[in-house]
Amino acid sequence: MRREFGLQSPAWRPDGRALAFVSSRGGGPGIYVVNDDGTGLRPLLVTNRGARDPAFSPDGRRIAYLGSRGLFVARADGSERRRLTRALLEDSEPTWSPDGTRIAFVRMPVNSDVGRLAIMRPDGRGLRNLAPHLGDVVDLSWSPDSRELAFTRKIRPDSEVFRIRLSDNAVRKVTRNSI
Repeated sequence: MRREFGLQSPAWRPDGRALAFVSSRGGGPGIYVVNDDGTGLRPLLVTNRGARDPAFSPDGRRIAYLGSRGLFVARADGSERRRLTRALLEDSEPTWSPDGTRIAFVRMPVNSDVGRLAIMRPDGRGLRNLAPHLGDVVDLSWSPDSRELAFTRKIRPDSEVFRIRLSDNAVRKVTRNSI
C-alpha cells in the first residue's frame, strides 16, 4: 500500500492562475500543478528519484526545484530539465531573485543540519557561497531590488534575522531577539 505524506510546499505561478505543490501521489515526492480554482490537476515533475521545493521564476517561464541531491531548473511545463548542482551536498529552499537573474538556496553537507547560503545564475554558472562563516541558515527572502538577501539564522537557543548585501557580502543582524 502506497502512503501519501500529504501536500506541501505550495508555490504560486506569477500570473496567479495556478499553484505548484509537492505530493507523493505518484510514488515518491513529485511536483504537481493545479489551477487556482482547484481544476486541472496535472503532474509537472514526477521522477523515480523525487522532486520538491518548487519555485517559479518571476516571469513564470521556468521553475527551480530540488531533485535527488541537486538543484534543477526546468521550463514551467516540466520540459528541458537541467541539473545545476552536483556536489555531495543537500540543497534546499531555492528562491529566485525578483529580477530573475539568480537563484539563492541553502546548502548543507549530507547528514548535517548546518545550512549555508549560496547563489548562482539559472544556467548553473557563477556559484557563490555567501558568508561561509554563518551556518544554520534558513528562510531566504530577496530584497525587491535583488541586491540583498534576508535570512533566518538558527542561533541556539533562539533565532535571528540577518541581511546580506551581495555586492560586498556585508552581513548585518536585523533583529535583537533575546529570550
